[in-house]
Amino acid sequence: MKPLQSLVVLLLAVAIGVVAAQWLGTDDLNRYGEVTLRYAGYDYHSNLPKVALLSVIGVLVLWLLWSLIAAPFRAWGRYRRKQGRVRLIDGLLAYEHGQWQRAEKLLDGAAKDPEVSGVALANAVRSAQVRADAPAAEALLQRLGESDATLQALLRAEQLLANDLPVDAINALDVAAIQPLPPRGLWLRTEALARAGRAHEAYGQLGALRQTKVLPAEASSELEARLAAQALLEAGDVNALATQWEATPKALRPTPDVVAAYATRAVALDWDEPALLALEQALDHRWDDELVAVYGRLPAERLATRQANLQRWRNVHDDSAALRLA
Repeated sequence: MKPLQSLVVLLLAVAIGVVAAQWLGTDDLNRYGEVTLRYAGYDYHSNLPKVALLSVIGVLVLWLLWSLIAAPFRAWGRYRRKQGRVRLIDGLLAYEHGQWQRAEKLLDGAAKDPEVSGVALANAVRSAQVRADAPAAEALLQRLGESDATLQALLRAEQLLANDLPVDAINALDVAAIQPLPPRGLWLRTEALARAGRAHEAYGQLGALRQTKVLPAEASSELEARLAAQALLEAGDVNALATQWEATPKALRPTPDVVAAYATRAVALDWDEPALLALEQALDHRWDDELVAVYGRLPAERLATRQANLQRWRNVHDDSAALRLA
C-alpha cells in the first residue's frame, strides 16, 4: 500500500477509535451482551461492544506493524524492478545499435525480474546468435524454456529454419505444452511444412493463419499462391492432383504459377488433356508470356490443336516473343 493510502487508513482508524471510545463511555452497554474469557484460572468479564472494538483495534495494530516491517522489503523490491526495467531498456537499445555483447549482458541481468524475463532472455538469445556464439545462445534458450516455453519454441524453430532443418522446426512447434500456437508460431509452422515437402498440410493451415492477420493481405495472398502451386506439384497420383485442384479456390486457378504447376504435374502423370485445357483457359482469361512458354514446351500430345491455339493467340499478341518461341 502506498504511504498516502496508509496515512488515510490510519486517520480513519483514529477517528473511528475516538467515536467508539465515546460510545463505550456510556453505562448501558451491558444490554448488548456480556463476554467472559477464562484463562489460567482467571475470569475476565466485559461487554460485547468493547470486545468487538478491541478486536478491531488489535487487528489494525497488527496490520500497521506488519506494514512497517514489510516496508523496507517492498521498497527494495520496487528498486530491483526499476533497475530491471532500466537494464531491459538499455539492453534493447544496445541491441538496436548493434552492440551485441553489451546487449546480451544487460538483457541477461534484466531477466532476473520474473515479469520481464521472457522478453529479456529472448532478445539475449538473438544477441548471442548474431555473435555466432552457439553455446551461449543454447544456454540462454534453456533458461528461457523455464519461464516461457512458447517463446523458447518460437526462437528454436526460427533458428532451425535458418539452418534448413524444417522437420526439426515442426517438431519444436508441435510440443503439446505450447498449444495452441500464437500467430507467429502458425506462420513459422506453415513455412516449415512447405520447406519439408508437406505443402498440402501447410495449405490447410492458411485459414487459421489468415484469421490471425500476422501477415499483410498482399503477403498472405502470395503465400497462398505459392503453397497452392507447391501442393499441386507434390501430388502423388492423378486422384490426389484432382482433389488438390478442386480444393484450390477458383479465383486462384488462373494464377500463372498455380496453373503451370497443375499442368506440369498433370503431364508428368500422363494426364495431358486436363493439363492443356487448364493452360488454354488461363491464357484466354489473362495473357502471360511465361505461361504460354510452358504451354509450348510441355511434352504432351494434341499438337495440331496446340498449334491452332498458338496461331489464334498470335493474331492478338503478335509482339510476344514467348508466343513465337512456343
